[in-house]
Amino acid sequence: YGIPSEDTQLHQVTNDHAQRFSLPLNHCLQTFSIDLETADLVVSHNAIFDIQLLLAEAERANLPELAEQLKITRGESTERLFRKRTAYTGTRNLVKLVPLEDYYAHLFNRSIPVNESKTLAAAIATQHVFKLLVGEFTIDELAEVMPVPILDYEEGRRRVEALVAGFERRVASTN
Repeated sequence: YGIPSEDTQLHQVTNDHAQRFSLPLNHCLQTFSIDLETADLVVSHNAIFDIQLLLAEAERANLPELAEQLKITRGESTERLFRKRTAYTGTRNLVKLVPLEDYYAHLFNRSIPVNESKTLAAAIATQHVFKLLVGEFTIDELAEVMPVPILDYEEGRRRVEALVAGFERRVASTN
């Protein structure tokens, strides 16, 4: 299997990297299945698509237990939460999914920090967006995302509300 150049640009995973560092799909799916047993919720930017993709892969890999788990898995999309919380429609075609990078930039007023893996950075950014939108950030987690130190929880909560309010003003001014 070859990774298309568009996918390499998106995820920064080359064919060479995949051949040297990838794990067998069945191993990955079985590990995911173990983690899924203890999960209350699966969060991703587009949970419906991602769960359906995993379901198709589980069926293709002949892992009926994982397929059954996925059929009853509760998923939440940061994309859906973001639109619900902010009424944001994005600057692109409304039929398409608004990219995680857009939401992250609007919420945190900066781009997603990427060290080595764009995919891992996107997973961490998804966690940040989700926690911000559902109000579950700890002070330490906020401090990682915010460029200015946070002194206490109330200050952190005020900053979160200011971020969302500032974002909503930016959206209103562009509509």
